[in-house]
Amino acid sequence: MGEIDERIEIVCAGIGNGTGEKTLDHLAWLRNECAQGPTVQTVLYKWQNGRLVEVLLEYLVQPGDGQSAVVGQRVMQLLCNSIVANAETQAILWSHIFPNTLCLILRRAPPATAAYAPVLVHNLTAQPDSSGRSRLEALCDEPGKHLLATLYEALDKNEKSDVMLDWTSHLTRNLFLQATSFPELALSLLSTHGTPSRVMMKVLDGVLHHAWENREGDGKISLRDASLNALCKCMVLHLDNNQSNLDGNYMLLWIHTLGSLSAFLSDAQRLLLMENGFIAHYLPLLAWKKPSQFYGRIIDKVEVMRFVANVSFRCRAVQNHVRELGGLVMVLNLTHYDDTYPYQREWAIVCIRNLCEGNEANQKFIQELAPIKVVDSPELRDQGLQARLENGAVKVSRTGKQV
Repeated sequence: MGEIDERIEIVCAGIGNGTGEKTLDHLAWLRNECAQGPTVQTVLYKWQNGRLVEVLLEYLVQPGDGQSAVVGQRVMQLLCNSIVANAETQAILWSHIFPNTLCLILRRAPPATAAYAPVLVHNLTAQPDSSGRSRLEALCDEPGKHLLATLYEALDKNEKSDVMLDWTSHLTRNLFLQATSFPELALSLLSTHGTPSRVMMKVLDGVLHHAWENREGDGKISLRDASLNALCKCMVLHLDNNQSNLDGNYMLLWIHTLGSLSAFLSDAQRLLLMENGFIAHYLPLLAWKKPSQFYGRIIDKVEVMRFVANVSFRCRAVQNHVRELGGLVMVLNLTHYDDTYPYQREWAIVCIRNLCEGNEANQKFIQELAPIKVVDSPELRDQGLQARLENGAVKVSRTGKQV
């Protein structure tokens, strides 16, 4: 019997009989060996006709009080490594674990163990099945929907796990990019949970960043309309319902990426953002009076204006839509210098230009604006000056009290 066989035998004999250091050491050794390549991976799965895999899965699906979190983590790490870049072991484990066993692991295993479930699903779906069909598409079928719902529910309960958050986000991003039927499921799956709002921030940024990085030669982005529509509808739901739960870092990242990407949206995609209500929900970010209280961070109004400027460029429908939403006044109110937002004034001017170019209705709207009152200015007061409104015009006069 070789070294691998001896270690497998010890693991099979000891994993159900406590959490001895010997079992942990051998699990760690097998895990590390699997990371070296497919040879050891295949040996593990063929050992005594798959007995090792059966033993490991039996351990993971037993009720949580019968599991050790440390052993469970090692087992999950071993399974994750055992299928990397190996279509044969992926197919074997997929047949054993999808979807019911994975659901049981998510429900019964300790949180530290269940946190590796999205890593396992990600590795399992890295390659197509024997018929050539993507396993990501299989996740969108009825059994797969149940698994995804269970995964997001588990994330709700395990919200402090960075491993679970990162890999659930990565898996969801891959579904958006590669599974043609996933966007239709996204709203129902992702809008019914609270914590996945953090997932959505990472997914939104990841998908948009991927589209940005993989622009075609003519500047067009490789993002399906269905994905863009679903992503933005999810964003609208979270802006409406879960503002306090959204993570400021991801929100700012997403706003920045969308600001860059908006210059490469097609005319049809710009109209889509108008029709699905996204622009109507996004535009009010320009009007927040105390941005430091929004998501706990300062919302970058410059990026929001860049988005508005880009989507309205030579697009009359969007230009009119922004005017009807009160967006012209919002942008005009930002045509001043602000230490908090560098280049705010410059982007506001660009935004007004794009909103008014070729649009007589918008031009007329601005021309007909009349001053209502003059706001007291400390700067003028310090210079002994006073501004007043007289016959619809602003006039400045000296007060004789220069400070």
